[in-house]
Formats: sequence, C-alpha cells, structure tokens
Amino acid sequence: MARDDKWGLSQLPSTCSDKIPKADTLEIDFNEVYQTIIAEAVLNVNEKQSEVNIKCLRGQDITESGSIPQQLMKQICEADLTITDITSNNPNVLFEYGIRLSVKKSGNIVIYHELAQECIPFDIAALRAISYSTGLKGSSEAKKKIANFLLSYLEKLEPNPYYDYVELYTGRLLEKRMAPLARAAPPLIAQLAGVAFANEDAARNHRQPVFDYMTQYQTALSVDPTDQNEVIENLELVSQIKGLDRGRLRETLYKLAKICSEDPQRKEEGSRYLERAKELEE
Repeated sequence: MARDDKWGLSQLPSTCSDKIPKADTLEIDFNEVYQTIIAEAVLNVNEKQSEVNIKCLRGQDITESGSIPQQLMKQICEADLTITDITSNNPNVLFEYGIRLSVKKSGNIVIYHELAQECIPFDIAALRAISYSTGLKGSSEAKKKIANFLLSYLEKLEPNPYYDYVELYTGRLLEKRMAPLARAAPPLIAQLAGVAFANEDAARNHRQPVFDYMTQYQTALSVDPTDQNEVIENLELVSQIKGLDRGRLRETLYKLAKICSEDPQRKEEGSRYLERAKELEE
C-alpha cells in the first residue's frame, strides 16, 4: 500500500508520475487483519452468545468446483452478515459491496485502515464504518467495535438506505407486493375454469387463455431452480384442466415427470406421471 496526499492509500505508489509527489509506503497485511481483528471479533461474539454460531468465509476460502464469480456472488447475496474492508478502494471490493447493499437491507459492515479515512467514497462514508490500525491497541479497539456491531445486529437490524432506494426505483418493491397475489392466482383460475368448462361452449373460448396463463406462470417459476415445489403444483393444476387436449396434457405430464425424476424424494411420483404421458402416446 502507498500513502499519498492526493490519492490516499493505493496499491501502486504515485511515483509512476513525475507530477505527483513520492508516496510513503504503508505495509498492510490483510490476512493479518482478518486473522487478528475480524476472526477474533467473531469468535468473541460466538463465545458471548451461546445460541449464536457465526462462521467466517472469505472469497479465497471457497474450494468448491465451478464458477468462482458465481459462487462468490451467491455467498455475497445469501450471507446474513458481510464485513468489507475498503482500505485500498479496490474496484472489485467496491463492486461486490455495491451488490451486497442492493440485495441485503442490513448486516453490511464496512471497515478501513485509519489512514484511509479521507479516501472513503462519500456515499459509503454516510454508512456506519469501523476504522482499525494494525498496532496492538488499534486492533484491540477494532475487535471491540466489530463485536459490538455484530451483537447490535443480532438485536436490531442496521439500516441501509441504499437497499430501499434500489427496491423502490427498480420496481422490486412492487414485485414483492404483487408476488403473493400472483401465487394465489393459479389455484383460483383453475377453480374458476372448472366451473366455466362445465359448459363446452364456454370451455371452447376460454380453455386456451387459461392454459397459456398457467404455462407462462410455470415458466416464470422455473427461473429459480432451488425450489421446484411451486412449479410442480402449477403443472398439476394444468393437468387437471377439464377438456385439455391430449397433446397439451401429454406435454404437461412429461414436464412433471422430468422435474420429479430430478428429486430423489419424488422419483416414484415422476414415474407415475411418465406412465400417464406414455399412455397418451397410444
């Protein structure tokens, strides 16, 4: 790290330009910061709160095979708590912290070396941040601050205004309010369709729109591969639409068979759907 009046702390010394004064170097071992400040602060909280077990995971600790950026984004978005060191103004770190702020309303801790205080971006400075130094006294104080932050988070959520801005201006807030209504719609539509389709003339005019809506809803649900229960429930409703032609019913049953076969607990169910689908081939 390099200390510079103009650029603050940076990873490259400003001597690369003759117009910028020579920078004084500052050695910061971020692994030491993690081990002696962050990890120990978390350990203190775990010891004080017997019902709490906070586990630390750094990006470099991810050992699973597959796309590292994808796994890192998963951890950033799903973690209950994150601690971000913005000392060096590293673009990757700031980018990942911005993503975190947009998806989590709280549990976002920012730390920085005390010499980097003047270099913190103004929009981050508006949030609660914790300074540290690598000396014995400085690291001890930082550990206490981080531990107190963690304890306060467990009792009360720390506000994050940027999350609210993203929710409002991207339409996510409206989507979340509409989601329960959308989930309640398919069963209601299927029930109403059952009444309407009792009359063949009505069925002839409305069966296709109902099928199209249910199919589109099922496609939207399929975006989330982690929970297929709603997809299965929706497909089951489609398969029960009265008067559904053989081709559409067969297609629906094959989809059910495929999804269920991928779940060890639903394999038998998938086999039954597959048998029904094959019967319609005859």
